[in-house]
Amino acid sequence: TANLLVPLCDLDGMLHSLQTITPAGEKRFLAGTPKRGLFCLIGDALDNPHGVYVCEGYATGASLYEAYHLPVLVAFDAGNLLPVTQAYRSRYPFNPVTVCADNDRKSDLNTGLTKAREVVATVPNVGLIVPQFPAGAPLHLSDFNDLSVLLGSSTQEKTQ
Repeated sequence: TANLLVPLCDLDGMLHSLQTITPAGEKRFLAGTPKRGLFCLIGDALDNPHGVYVCEGYATGASLYEAYHLPVLVAFDAGNLLPVTQAYRSRYPFNPVTVCADNDRKSDLNTGLTKAREVVATVPNVGLIVPQFPAGAPLHLSDFNDLSVLLGSSTQEKTQ
């Protein structure tokens, strides 16, 4: 089984480094990887007039793209949401941007939601969506990929 290689690029499309994701889900960056303001684009083009989504992880980005068919900028972690969104907004000041927060419900700090709200408070005209989990959903589920898997598995259970 091979690792997934996820590129870290800038707004000009220049490749700066890679993130590897093992089949078990372990994530690592190449040694010395700069991350601030870099992202992985899922989708066709940054300048989509219908806008982009910004999220933390690659699996979340893939689920968002599958659901909405709009470009997604994977920022890799909550601390990079703001630099990625600021870079995008400075290049594309009139395109819609929506931050898709991780809802870290198991943590009192809820870092994903806190950092996403910081982006919305700092960068003009940025939307925010937060995954809402059904009652009883395990607290370790936090992002749109988790929600997609949860809802997909419950749908499959009901149809079988």
